[in-house]
Amino acid sequence: MPMRLLALLCACAGLSCASGIRAPDQTSRSAGTATCDGLPSDDANVYDTTQVTARPRLLTWRGPSYPPELRDRGTQGRVVLSFIVNADGTVEPTSITVVRSDDLGFEPEARRWAQGARFSPGCLSGRPVRVRLAVPVDFRISGRE
Repeated sequence: MPMRLLALLCACAGLSCASGIRAPDQTSRSAGTATCDGLPSDDANVYDTTQVTARPRLLTWRGPSYPPELRDRGTQGRVVLSFIVNADGTVEPTSITVVRSDDLGFEPEARRWAQGARFSPGCLSGRPVRVRLAVPVDFRISGRE
């Protein structure tokens, strides 16, 4: 019987969290945007979440696919990623780094998740800015169908 993936996508440092069962082709949305969303930004600095007046919030994402070989073995785990959310809410692909990983097999899918995620931008004094986040991506087997 196939197993389902429960992907807990919680952002560290006070970001809003989202959780649920997501198929790889489903898109999820979270309500609300930052007050500075859509405004131009000429600030190239990268800020920490403690330095901004509004932190990036996860808006849309595609749930990570559970690697079949790890699912078949019953392996569960977490990958903690660090990346920069640009002033337009996209993740800067070259900034994605693995901070911690329970299994190397989860890392490619966690990176794919981050590249497809869309955030509201971080704001500093009413202007969108680039912000570095640390986000855990959990791979949990929730049960059998």
